[in-house]
Amino acid sequence: MASAAETLVNVLEEEVAIDRQFWITARQEQRRLARVRLLWDFLREALEVNRAFLMGESRELRVTARVSRAAAGGTPRARRWRPSPRR
Repeated sequence: MASAAETLVNVLEEEVAIDRQFWITARQEQRRLARVRLLWDFLREALEVNRAFLMGESRELRVTARVSRAAAGGTPRARRWRPSPRR
């Protein structure tokens, strides 16, 4: 990831291998929630699109289409959660 900086130099590039793992966990009942599924889908897409960058094979960090649409106002904003009134 530091390869994007022109002032840094690779050291021991042939002797060191870096593996990256990402773990996502949630309770089983939370996995059915739309907001959890959307977040997981977003993370999978962002990681997949930027695999080369994360593995140090590319200097380009790419923004996913989903992020671009949201930034441009192409998708509706999530509703804010409000607690239900007490009875």
